[in-house]
Amino acid sequence: MRTKSSSTLSPDVIQRGTKQTHSSVEMTDAAGETLARIVDAATTINDLNGQIATASDKQTNVAGEIDRRIISITDLAKKPLAKPNPTPTK
Repeated sequence: MRTKSSSTLSPDVIQRGTKQTHSSVEMTDAAGETLARIVDAATTINDLNGQIATASDKQTNVAGEIDRRIISITDLAKKPLAKPNPTPTK
């Protein structure tokens, strides 16, 4: 058997439960939006890391080419100059 006080508390309890449910839904929605932004940021960072890796690889290739050319120039500079052939005099 229900008492009068339990009957009057019931709508209050239902109202509080409803408010808490709405609050939970709002917090869940906010958390979902935050997670979506985090995923977007992580994707952007991943894309940037790929671009950095590609640029770094290209820079390494260019530096290697510069080194090879400097070595070639140094080797050429170390070779003695060929003496010109004197023209025969008559």
